[in-house]
Amino acid sequence: MQGGEPVWLGNRHLAARFIGDLPEALQQQLGDLELGGRTSMLLGRATRLLGLLAVADTVRPEAEQAVAQLRRHGVRVILLSGDSRTTAEAIAAQLGISEVIAEVRPAEKAGTIKSLQLTGQKVAMVGDGVNDAPALATADVGIAIGSGSDVAKEAGDIILIGNDVRQVVTAIGLSRATMRKIRQNLFWAFIYNGIGIPIAAFGWLNPMIAGAAMALSSLSVIVNSSLLRRFRVA
Repeated sequence: MQGGEPVWLGNRHLAARFIGDLPEALQQQLGDLELGGRTSMLLGRATRLLGLLAVADTVRPEAEQAVAQLRRHGVRVILLSGDSRTTAEAIAAQLGISEVIAEVRPAEKAGTIKSLQLTGQKVAMVGDGVNDAPALATADVGIAIGSGSDVAKEAGDIILIGNDVRQVVTAIGLSRATMRKIRQNLFWAFIYNGIGIPIAAFGWLNPMIAGAAMALSSLSVIVNSSLLRRFRVA
C-alpha cells in the first residue's frame, strides 16, 4: 500500500483486475515480448499503470543436448511452466520440446503430475525453484538441481551436483542399469535355488557342494553388481 492505494506487480490477468482491459498497443507489446521468450510483468498503483518489466530465463547451452538425449532414451519430455503459453512455447521451441503445459500455478503443477500418473505413466519432475517443490514431492521421482532453492532440494528424491541438466540423463541411465543388475541377480539366484533345492530335497546333494554353490551364488551377485562401476553415459 502507498498513500492508501494498493501497489501491484504481476501478469496481465492481475493487471486486468485493477485497470480493466489493457490498451491494444500494450497487448501488442506484451505479445512481442512473449514471442521472444520473455516473461512480462506489469507494475501499477490502484487503477494506474506505471510500468512494464520484461525478464527472461537464459536457456543453458547444454539444455538442448539434454532434451535430445532424453528423447533418444525414449523419455517423453514436457515443459511445465507458470509462464504464459506464448513464452513457454518460445522457450520449448529453442529446446526441441513439442509438449508444453503453461500458465500453471505451483499447486496446479502438482495436479498436472497427478493427472499424468493417473494415466499409468511414471513421472520424473526436474526443478530448482520454490514453486517447483509441490510437483517434486508429488512426482514418482523428484530431481532437484543442486544450485536450486533449499525447498526444492528438500522435496526432491535426487539432487544433482551443480546445475548441468545433462546429469538428469546420467541419473536415469544409472537407475536403469541398476535395475538391470537387480533383475540379473534375481535370475541367477532363482536358477541356483531352482536347481539346488529339488536335488537337496531328494538327498542327492552333498552338503559341501551345497555350501560351495551358495558361496558361488553370492559371489556372482557381488561380481555382477560391481560391474556398475563401469557404467558410462553414451
